[in-house]
Amino acid sequence: MECLEEQFGRIAANVNVDDTTLTLSTIKGGLDAMHNTNAVVVLKEAKDGKSYTINVSAKYNMSVAFWISLAISILCMLILVIADAAIVFYNKKQIETAIDNSLKAVVDEID
Repeated sequence: MECLEEQFGRIAANVNVDDTTLTLSTIKGGLDAMHNTNAVVVLKEAKDGKSYTINVSAKYNMSVAFWISLAISILCMLILVIADAAIVFYNKKQIETAIDNSLKAVVDEID
């Protein structure tokens, strides 16, 4: 039980016994409160009826906060890419205008 508490946090008293299966729900506090964490302990009775094998597994689901932060990050990256493209386009227009003005000045001097 101590090992489960170290790994999964505080264990809730939500126990369902169905023949040889014991399911424990766990609760984690703080930043992990949004994770859905389940610890499953399977008890299998041996032939002599005295020894048991215990298997423990955990399931974590991505939290809503993770998906929101990922969406915001992607949105910010798209905004930066669009802004960069706009700056490049603006600079290209500035360079073209400067070249045109220089060529016009040269042509005017030749004439």
